Amino acid sequence: MIFSVSLQSHSGDKYYVYLTPLDKRWWGDLVLPEPNLEIYQIVLDRLEGGNVTDMHIIQEISKFIANVFLTNDVIFYYVCDDLNEIPNANRSISPQEYRSRLFSRMFDRYINSHGVEGLVDTPIIIKDAVGNNQYVHIISRDIHIASVNYLVNFIEEGFTAGK
Repeated sequence: MIFSVSLQSHSGDKYYVYLTPLDKRWWGDLVLPEPNLEIYQIVLDRLEGGNVTDMHIIQEISKFIANVFLTNDVIFYYVCDDLNEIPNANRSISPQEYRSRLFSRMFDRYINSHGVEGLVDTPIIIKDAVGNNQYVHIISRDIHIASVNYLVNFIEEGFTAGK
C-alpha cells in the first residue's frame, strides 16, 4: 500500500509526500530477524516553488508521516537527496546534511511535542564512491532495533561494496 499527501504552503509552494514499501527484490539477500516487517521509503518532492519551507508545512509533513507510522508496524527508510538544492541560510553544509539535520529535528520535535515514546531515529552517514557523505535515516519502534541493526549493516556493506 502506498500512502501519500499533497500539500501547498501559504507562499504557493507545492509538495508531494509519499510512503511506499520497498520492493524486497531491491534488498537482495537482506534477511531481517522479523521477516514480516515491511520497510517503507519516505519520499518528499517539491513540485513547485523555491521558498524556504515554512513551519506549517514541516508540521503537516511530520503529522502525515507519524500518523502512517503509528498506525502500521513498519520501519521507515529515508535517503537525504543530493540531486536538488534546498533553500537554506547555512551554506557551510551540503544540502544532504541540511536535510538530515532538518529530518532529525522534525522527528525530535514531533515525538517530544506529542509525548510519543518507544521510537528511534537511526541516522547513518556513509561515504559514497566519490567520497561524498550520504545521509540515511531509519525510523523504527525500539522493539525492532535488531532488524534496524541488520538493515544498517546491510546498507553500510552495500555502500562499501559499491552496490
